[in-house]
Amino acid sequence: FIIITGPNKRPRINNDNNAAIAFLDFSGELISGKNPVLLEKVFARHSWKKEVLEQGQDFTFSDSSGHLFIVPVFFRSGFVEGAIAFYSPSYSTIINLQSSDANQIIIDQLGNVLYATKHSPLKVNTKLDKQVLSSFVNYTTEYEHLVFISFESYAKAYAAVAYLIPFICITIITALLASFYNTTLVSALGSKTLNQLREKIKVGFDPTAVSKEEDIADIEELNEIGSAFNDLSSQILELSFSNDRVISVIDAMVGLMFVVDNNNNVILTNKACRNFMEELKISNDKLVALSSELQLLLANKQSASMEKRYFQEDVNNTRAIHWYVTPFLEADVKQSGFVVVGEDLTTRRNLEAELLLKTQAVDRASTSIIIADVTKQDTPVIYVNKACENLTGYAKEEFVGRNCRFLQGPATQSEEIKAINFAIKHRLPIETTLLNYRKDGSTFYNQLSLTPISDDEGQVTHYLAIQMDVTTAKQASDYLQKAKTKAEESAKLKSNFLANMSHEIRTPMNGIYGVLQLLDDTRLSNKQQEFVDLATRSTQNLLHIINDILDLSKIESGNLAIEELVFEPKPFFAEILENFKVQTSRKYLTLINKVVFADNILVKGDPTRIRQVLENLLSNAIKFTDKGHIACSAMLVEEDNASMLVISVQDTGIGIARNKLNQVFEQFSQEDISTTRQFGGTGLGLSICRQLCELMGGTIKANSEKNKGSVFRASIPVKVIQNDLEQDAEPQQNNVTKSFTVKSLNLLLVEDNEINQAIVQNQLAVHHLTIANNGQQAIDILQSAQTSFNVILMDCQMPVMDGFQATKLIREGK
Repeated sequence: FIIITGPNKRPRINNDNNAAIAFLDFSGELISGKNPVLLEKVFARHSWKKEVLEQGQDFTFSDSSGHLFIVPVFFRSGFVEGAIAFYSPSYSTIINLQSSDANQIIIDQLGNVLYATKHSPLKVNTKLDKQVLSSFVNYTTEYEHLVFISFESYAKAYAAVAYLIPFICITIITALLASFYNTTLVSALGSKTLNQLREKIKVGFDPTAVSKEEDIADIEELNEIGSAFNDLSSQILELSFSNDRVISVIDAMVGLMFVVDNNNNVILTNKACRNFMEELKISNDKLVALSSELQLLLANKQSASMEKRYFQEDVNNTRAIHWYVTPFLEADVKQSGFVVVGEDLTTRRNLEAELLLKTQAVDRASTSIIIADVTKQDTPVIYVNKACENLTGYAKEEFVGRNCRFLQGPATQSEEIKAINFAIKHRLPIETTLLNYRKDGSTFYNQLSLTPISDDEGQVTHYLAIQMDVTTAKQASDYLQKAKTKAEESAKLKSNFLANMSHEIRTPMNGIYGVLQLLDDTRLSNKQQEFVDLATRSTQNLLHIINDILDLSKIESGNLAIEELVFEPKPFFAEILENFKVQTSRKYLTLINKVVFADNILVKGDPTRIRQVLENLLSNAIKFTDKGHIACSAMLVEEDNASMLVISVQDTGIGIARNKLNQVFEQFSQEDISTTRQFGGTGLGLSICRQLCELMGGTIKANSEKNKGSVFRASIPVKVIQNDLEQDAEPQQNNVTKSFTVKSLNLLLVEDNEINQAIVQNQLAVHHLTIANNGQQAIDILQSAQTSFNVILMDCQMPVMDGFQATKLIREGK
């Protein structure tokens, strides 16, 4: 595959485009060559690295697909520096045997024809047919796993026998020369290896077979080829910096690099350096000056480096470059110049400045900061700031290397410690407040926030602890909590007091009201009747106020229970509106009934509280309306798959300013103080209505305009029951007051107030009445009585035993 051309017979690689040659490094990686892609595909089909690179042996392989030769290149005896590989898909491109009348072929061990002369009856890429050879005189020679066969007619056999051996030798030499050529191109050391390989060929060549001067000339030519390869290796070394692969590697470097020769000429720059020169408008002269400055430093020590800063105007930024210089030696002996490498420290310096700024900010922060390392045993502290030293009294040196638990003491909450340990174990954040101890033994409440810090791989490596002394806040919180508890207790006491006082006030008021009713039943003059009516209305108003206060107290104390009773809404609302006709007629107002219910409808809810809401709304409407009308509507509406009892009261009264609408639902509040002076009242009615609606799961809203009237709308959830589907549900007939149909009943009155006793006794004079002053007397009477009682009238609040306990014992049969 070597063609000798020109007057100086310089060697050049065969120009067959299908051939491939490559220079490989010590690991078998491609350095340079011709048709490397083709050669890599061939490498993939063979295991050659161990034999060539580890054992230092030649590797050859030939078959119908091609011919591969790989020889090692030795740095020194026994140490393989690399290898040279040659591949050709056909022997015809690498073998040109002397012309002869004989036919020649080369076959592999499987009998595949790898090479054949032009007129041979056996063609390349066919199988050897031994019957064809049987009619010829043939000569066979083997080299490794190749077989060379020359065959001719018997007539010419003996004439050509003298030329058989040289042809075989030329074939072998040609194959080996491929290995020699490839080996020599790596380096000067490769050339030395070729010379050794050439000597091996000489030793292996059979001198007795060489009988012609042409064969000897071939050997001499081989020596010339070796010398030529040595020259080519020198040229490769001289041009090594221009090698495309080396340049690619150098250009891929992140750092800056340039090379100056001994004459201070810049002979090489990498891509990063060229970009740097372009961005900052730096010429080669400045690089040479930089190299000279570094060389002066190098003259006094083994190596030299220095950092320089460059201002980049287009981005208003300063670049920091650290330069290093080292001599450039050829073959580790001869100095050819200097290599200068620059490391761009701009990002690092900016980060260092930013880190310094942040460190100073953290160190000077007023909040205590601690950093602990969870990758080390017992999670030691690695940093504390000044605020932490001031807070705890411990110096930084007393913190570093220790776990923060030394700040804890006997009074530190164990539950908080467990929570902190759990969070750290599972790498979770946590915020808590625990009692810590200072160095002087004093305590402080530490509001602690622990935050895990992760590395680039997401693994938690540290914990950031932020501490705050919240002792004052904790004390204030404890004080407020105690104050809150006291306030709640006070509110409860107030509610109980109001409930008791309301009961105590209502008891004599009921007595007054009862006496007025008894007086009203006697014969009175017109003037006396007028006075009784005035006293009765005043008593009713006062009882209404007392009832509101009592209900409010029950609501605030949580003692107001909502019942679920079945009642018929149509007569229920009709009775309420009928009772208010007298009040509206007194003020010459029209009461409009817009209640719409079917006759067979029953609902389940709390009729007492619904009545209370509606009566409050009607009372207010009458109170604040001087002319016009009052309209009341009630109906069942489906809202969000639930049945709602919607009650609306509309009036043409004084109205409410829009910005005061929400205020009227607050306790003891009316639109303004003049309303109280003009119309009276405590301002509890609407507040109670709202709270009752909310207790029943509903809402109440108002819509009004000053001097144009108001509309109040309450929505209360109820359960609708068809009268014909639930016959056993007894409706609560609130509109019927049943009288006793018997002539005389045995009645037991349990009441501690003498006035009430007298009133009831007069009102129930037709019946036989037994009176007990408290619950215990009632129990005693029931246990000793010879006859049973038809009705027991029980008061609630009484001395000795109240009505609740007495009723419980009676129901239990005791």
